[in-house]
Amino acid sequence: EHKELLKMADEATAEAVATEAVTSDPAPETEPAVEEPAVEPAGEEESAPVEESAGDAPDSAPAPAEESTDQAEEGAAPEVEAAPAEGDAVEAEDSPGDAENAKAEEPETAEETEKEEDNEKTEEEPAAEEEAEAAAEPEPKTPVEEEEEEPAKAKPPSPNETPAPVSNTETETLPAQSVVAPPAASVSPGAPADLSQITMGLESAEPAFRPNQFNHAGDFVEEELDMEDEVLDAPLEAWKIARSARDQDESTSTTQSNVKLREAYQDRCRDYGVGPRAAITLGLDEATKEGEAMAEILLHGNSERMFTDRLKDPEVMALLESVLSVGSSQITHIYLDHNIITDVGAACIARFLKDDAKLRVLDVSQNNIGSHGCTRLARALMDNKSLRCLDLSGNSVSDVGGMTLAQMVGANKGLEELRLNSMDIGHKTLTLMGKALLTNKTLISLSLDRPLLFSRQEEALVQISEALAVNSTLQSLSLQKHGMTDRGMDNLCCDLLRNNTLTALDLACNKLTVECSQSLAGLVSRNSRITSLNLSCNSLADVGATRLATALGENKSLIDLNIAYNSIGDAGLHAIASGLAQQGAIQRLQIWGNHFGPKATGLFAQVLGSLPILDDCDLLIQVVDGVPAVGFNNE
Repeated sequence: EHKELLKMADEATAEAVATEAVTSDPAPETEPAVEEPAVEPAGEEESAPVEESAGDAPDSAPAPAEESTDQAEEGAAPEVEAAPAEGDAVEAEDSPGDAENAKAEEPETAEETEKEEDNEKTEEEPAAEEEAEAAAEPEPKTPVEEEEEEPAKAKPPSPNETPAPVSNTETETLPAQSVVAPPAASVSPGAPADLSQITMGLESAEPAFRPNQFNHAGDFVEEELDMEDEVLDAPLEAWKIARSARDQDESTSTTQSNVKLREAYQDRCRDYGVGPRAAITLGLDEATKEGEAMAEILLHGNSERMFTDRLKDPEVMALLESVLSVGSSQITHIYLDHNIITDVGAACIARFLKDDAKLRVLDVSQNNIGSHGCTRLARALMDNKSLRCLDLSGNSVSDVGGMTLAQMVGANKGLEELRLNSMDIGHKTLTLMGKALLTNKTLISLSLDRPLLFSRQEEALVQISEALAVNSTLQSLSLQKHGMTDRGMDNLCCDLLRNNTLTALDLACNKLTVECSQSLAGLVSRNSRITSLNLSCNSLADVGATRLATALGENKSLIDLNIAYNSIGDAGLHAIASGLAQQGAIQRLQIWGNHFGPKATGLFAQVLGSLPILDDCDLLIQVVDGVPAVGFNNE
């Protein structure tokens, strides 16, 4: 019987909820009608508080409302037992105790019920908005982004309170967002920073220049380096000490400078926890015995002595700080190629270039220098006027570091030779390099072999060739492995006809065919300044070789020719031999890798013997049983 009563109470509660939803939905904010509950009979008056309390109950207890009347007839006691099970009908315990009070309070209760329902709806709306915002929660942010947003975070308002407005002055005083770099290591004058703290954060830092830094006119727009300089400048205190020691040591003699440099180098190696290199200490000792100043530091990582123990960043720091501390040192050439130097070592080299005015040649090719280290080097060379030769080949700096190097070429006033081979630079760097060549007045030799180019339009080559038509100082240019086509070669030859300074052109390993041989022959015959031409590993074939041979007869300045591996047959090689005999000025010839026949072999045997000035040729002619045969001269 008790279960049946509970069931009836549940059904009555469900119907009451459904009735309230229908009546309150059209106009939830209208004033409640006071006269309606007064007309209802007394039997329904007693059930009103029960329905009212059941309306506050959760939606999980549905039941029809017709049986609520039957429940009221049987008595209020069973109904009171069912109400606590719903959780919100505790007030119904007092209502059946006094019927008169229920009648008197009924209109007021109905009015309060509708007001409570309106309040509940207004409270549920912000709660639903908060749930929707929680569902659309953004992706988790990196620690750097979290640190950036911490100053702007505020305590979220509760559903019942409105957030306080933020004034304009408060918005202006919020701290600006910036990339938080790792804390630099504290350095005492005698002990350099821990390298693990110096290198921390280099990979996560943003690059110095982004790909979209060209404005609508195609000009390069400089942007400040996002990465904190303190990351790479951690051992700065030791560097300042070395600089001050240099200023006090300018007047030391040559012999004494070698001794001081040796002592300073050993001390700095001890501070950095590395061993001194025998190549440096022995070189200083030998120079001291001969009474000369040591001028070169040779630390080739691919040498037999260093092949298994290559140079690292701490050793570079110790070396350069010791050289800088001895103001009377005469170090002019430093070769650190094929080692394990990273951006940290490159930052130390950049500081050395800013403070030193004696270094002439620097070779850091085939290391692990990235875009950040390259950017530091380029900035240091903006105002450097002492360095004459720089080799950065084999360091993956991409367009991020390559564009800063191109910008440096446009501003530097001392660099004469620059080698940027196999550095993963793209058409943006080459385009900017062409613009820099328009203003540079000191660069003599430029090598840009093997870039990463994915466009077939050859826009970068067009920019470089146009700059060559105006540039008046460049004498040597290497564009190996550029994927140059016949169309690009035609444009280059056309612009080079207006150039009066270029003497060496290297176009090996491109996609040149017989189609461009006409413009190539016109360049050779009409430009008398070119003395060295490398066309190896292309596809000129017999027709291209014949046209080139005709041009050789009109050119008396070419002394170095390389046409190896060009798919030239016997007829084309015979024409080349005739052109060489007519030209008579070739001193170096590379022609191996083509298809020699008996006709070309016989003529080359005669021509090579009639050119006494030819001292370097990869072709060897031998007579076997009275018949000339071709061989490769590996000497």
